[in-house]
Parts: sequence; C-alpha cells; structure tokens
Amino acid sequence: MLKPRTDRVYQFKSRRFDFARRPQQHDKMLVIIHFEGVIGDVFKKSLSDEGVQLVLRHGAIEGLKEICKNFQIALYSFLSEKTIKFIVEHLLQEDIVFDGVYTRV
Repeated sequence: MLKPRTDRVYQFKSRRFDFARRPQQHDKMLVIIHFEGVIGDVFKKSLSDEGVQLVLRHGAIEGLKEICKNFQIALYSFLSEKTIKFIVEHLLQEDIVFDGVYTRV
C-alpha cells in the first residue's frame, strides 16, 4: 500500500480525509474533482433535522466510473468530514473508489 508523502493538514488549508491510492493506478495521471456543483450537492432535509440529502448530477456515477478506470482520482470538498464520509460511502456502493479525499480546513 502506498503511503501519503504530505502532512495530514497541508499549508494551503486542506486536510487529507482519506488516502488509499490504488496500486494499479500508480503510474496514471491524477484527476482532482471538486464535489460541490461538479458531482452533486448536499442539502439539509429540514432546518430542524441533522440529516442530509445527496443529489448527484445526471451521469455523475457513469462518468466517475469511467474516470476511475483510467486515472487516479481525488475528491475535494468544502463540506464537513461527516458529510464527506456520507458521500464517499454512498459512492463506494456504486463501485467508485477515490485514491484520496480532501477537505478544506
């Protein structure tokens, strides 16, 4: 398993949430995708509820699967780590694996 070479919190105010670089992709180019507005969005179900609703753009799953085949893929978001975990778990059920997941500090 490949280990990250940077600190968990980096100087440009980003935090590594997850790093699981796929060995079979180690020599592939890296694509960094910002979640909000590109893949989808997350909305609160109601003002009084802590639950969130995940809304993905049309074709996002199919597009991400295609990118995952040919590139290393990193996800970046301004959302909380709790929400990012929810998103990553949902996408993992769709067989979409990220090599790295990063959030804003």
